[in-house]
Amino acid sequence: MTPRTSSARALTESGMTVGIAVILSLIGIYVPLLSTVALLVWPVPIAFLGVRHGMRWSSLAVAAAMIILMMTVGPVLATGIGLLFGSMGIALGEGYRRRWGAGRLMLVTMVVFLLGFAAQFFLSLYVMGVNIFELYQQT
Repeated sequence: MTPRTSSARALTESGMTVGIAVILSLIGIYVPLLSTVALLVWPVPIAFLGVRHGMRWSSLAVAAAMIILMMTVGPVLATGIGLLFGSMGIALGEGYRRRWGAGRLMLVTMVVFLLGFAAQFFLSLYVMGVNIFELYQQT
């Protein structure tokens, strides 16, 4: 395959992946019965793209999905979904691409998820002035 054909295929698959990720996000946000399943499946297309075309294309797909979600559901929710589930999909894709074992793949994915959660917490605390833990205690 020529590099031009390869990049065209990667671009096409990235576009489809972005569409699937946005639809899964919207289902996860607006359909209560399917929200857990949709958000747990969200990293799968990103990981699939990462396995086939590398971390660069999966990172670009997450960024594009976040931009589209920012226009539809707002920047706070889009950033949270992108940080948590997008980073998890990128880590899964890169781990499968490098043929990591199951234990290492699970450990790296958990660490990436926790780092994404911490980043989301600090962004909400410093940018918006909202402490998530205080909100949980009030409810």
